[in-house]
Amino acid sequence: MQKIGTHTRCDADTGIYTSNVDYSPETASCVYEYLLGSVDFDDQQEVLRECSGGRSISLGRLKLDAQRLGTGLVHKCKLKPGDTVLLYLYSSIDFAVALLASQFAGLRVALANPDYLPTELKHVYRLTKPKKVFVQSRYMHRLSKAAIGGQSVIITDGDVAGFGGVLSIKGLMTNEAAAKQAKLHVPADLSETAYLPFSSGTTGLPKAVEISHSNVINMVEIFRHTPTLFPKHEDGSEMQFRALNFLPFFHAYALILMLHYPIRTRGHTSIMRPFQPEAYCRLAADLNVNFLTLVPPVLTLLTKHPDATPEAFRSVKQAICGAAPLDFETQHAFTQKTGVPVQQAFGMTETTVGALGLPGDEPSGSVGCLYPATKARIRDVQSGKHLGPGQRGELLIQGPQVCKGYYGNPTATRDTFTEDGYLRTGDIAIVNPRTGEFSIVDRLKELIKYKGFQVAPAELEGVLVSHPAIAAAAVVGVYDKQQGTELPLAFVELKAGHAKDAKVAKDIDSFVRAKVSHHKYLRGGIRFLDKIPVSASGKILRKEIRKLLSAEVQSKQSTGEKARL
Repeated sequence: MQKIGTHTRCDADTGIYTSNVDYSPETASCVYEYLLGSVDFDDQQEVLRECSGGRSISLGRLKLDAQRLGTGLVHKCKLKPGDTVLLYLYSSIDFAVALLASQFAGLRVALANPDYLPTELKHVYRLTKPKKVFVQSRYMHRLSKAAIGGQSVIITDGDVAGFGGVLSIKGLMTNEAAAKQAKLHVPADLSETAYLPFSSGTTGLPKAVEISHSNVINMVEIFRHTPTLFPKHEDGSEMQFRALNFLPFFHAYALILMLHYPIRTRGHTSIMRPFQPEAYCRLAADLNVNFLTLVPPVLTLLTKHPDATPEAFRSVKQAICGAAPLDFETQHAFTQKTGVPVQQAFGMTETTVGALGLPGDEPSGSVGCLYPATKARIRDVQSGKHLGPGQRGELLIQGPQVCKGYYGNPTATRDTFTEDGYLRTGDIAIVNPRTGEFSIVDRLKELIKYKGFQVAPAELEGVLVSHPAIAAAAVVGVYDKQQGTELPLAFVELKAGHAKDAKVAKDIDSFVRAKVSHHKYLRGGIRFLDKIPVSASGKILRKEIRKLLSAEVQSKQSTGEKARL
């Protein structure tokens, strides 16, 4: 076993990379017991606060409300362990209560982006078949347009007294005495599915990822065992985790790190929505925040914003940036401007959020070393051979945080895992032979990341070809350094008789915006091609599209160089 740097080991015979950090996790019977089992109903420590309106909740009240609602879901809604409920909610205290109530009752929780339009919501609903859907009353019309009947709806605000079959959290709450005496449903096995967040995986339409109780517990424990990840006092003891969160709880990043972690560790999360840079900088100081969770577009914006100063972030000890690649220059510029050290991390919904992110010995722009209990391989894309340090190949991950697979989609599950049980990430990585740190250098998978949100090219292509003027379409991501994110860019082949002009492009753009949520808009633009390249079997050859883009970029760079000369 070869040691590389401080934290990485590599077995030359098997090509397996491991972490040298010890891992001895605490265990529990389920997610609910792990988070709230030891909490007293009278515990007054505040754990969540909504910045807008100032509403807050203590650990004790969170447990009591979760059990009041969880008991109501069982006795009033007649839901049974293993049934699925869908959360179509923005980050809020209500989200946390509904999530934990469902866990108390033994339910699976599907997590949908609340910006999904009816067509997108219908896909999620048909795939997961939830018995109930939690939603704010102002967004009920979207459920109706998605053909979701009122008898399936639970609103989080107000009390509609059964109008049209619609229920409410308030109406479902049982009395406190009954809730305190209620019995937690304990799954027969920790491998049972707890959550169904959505991911496009390496390709295709959004799929429901099966995250088990064991996955969640191990992910939080892995974070707890990762040295130098979270702020510490001078004597080495952990500081209370205090974070300001603008990320959505339906996304694995915030679900685990901004909700589960602070509940388990008696930390605190302030919920901010929507993100506004001036307010974010002010609140970071006012709330004495010591940890930031960032995504590249926000970090890029703050690097250029006048309010992002050392004074604004004076209480912040560390920051983590994930969900998409970040260049080292921007990472370094943020630290220089604010004084806050930034560690990049890598993960996927399929890894319950994290796989890499253990800081190395020096700032490098990499995604760090493997988390405890996590294994990796680098595999040659063509030959399948396992590669050593310094060689580029597809990153494969194995660990207790890796998901079970995709719900109701055995074909996608089979395609995503190797025969020996490693998750294919679809990302090209290289291990630094000196430090043992991993860097993500390219991508095999088709997925586009817009400001941390997943955009599946196949989904947008399906929308585009439903436009009456379009014969074929291909969508790829184009990186915008100014915004620090990829932008969806469409190449379109028009039907005969349609002009390739700005008017048609504008009409196509408006057509798409009316059918998809905002992060899927074609912000990279619309280009016309005489013919969309396809394989003999009819599959879109996106690699050929990317070659066109690459040639354009090189041509522009060459023109720019000549102009400077």
